[in-house]
Amino acid sequence: EGGFEVKDMAQYFPQLTSSMSSLGSKGLTAVADLSAALQVLEAKTGDGAVAANNLDNLLGFVKSKEGIKNFAKAGVDIPAALKKAAAEGRSPLETIIDLVNKATGGDTSKIPQIIGDRQAALALVTSSKKYQEIKAAALSTLGMTEKEYNRMSETSGANLVSMQTSLTTLGMALGAHLLPMMNAATKGIANTVNAVGAWAAANPETA
Repeated sequence: EGGFEVKDMAQYFPQLTSSMSSLGSKGLTAVADLSAALQVLEAKTGDGAVAANNLDNLLGFVKSKEGIKNFAKAGVDIPAALKKAAAEGRSPLETIIDLVNKATGGDTSKIPQIIGDRQAALALVTSSKKYQEIKAAALSTLGMTEKEYNRMSETSGANLVSMQTSLTTLGMALGAHLLPMMNAATKGIANTVNAVGAWAAANPETA
């Protein structure tokens, strides 16, 4: 959904999940939050490392003296707001977006007055709809691995393996005197399938 890849997650998630945890967000919701935000930022910057660094800067800034002071000037008590959001189980990133909008009155040109050069805030505020869409998509993929496994189990290759296993099991169950016959049958089926596969590879148009 934007290019922030698994290799990027492996490198940057430890620090980012720690930062999210310090704001009271944990578990799958925090992962979905981070994933969505990083996809939005990576799409803006074109670089996973820059996206991760920008987001980590934002998460750190809202807890810094400068950040607290800047928000306070705009009439926003950000420590109290984030603490309340955590107690209510709301996303810290969604809360930060709301607080930035509140502090700037919805005027994105004023974001630098609050956040300075924190590019993540501007990107998240201006792409909040996309962020929400990706977050919803991330949360909707729970159980996807199991679904993919079940889908792959229904392929012809998986069925062939299953059939060979079943035939072998049946051969052992029938007894040692029939096992050579069953093995021969299994081998014959496998050889036939392999031969058809080789012919198909050599004659793709005809196949």
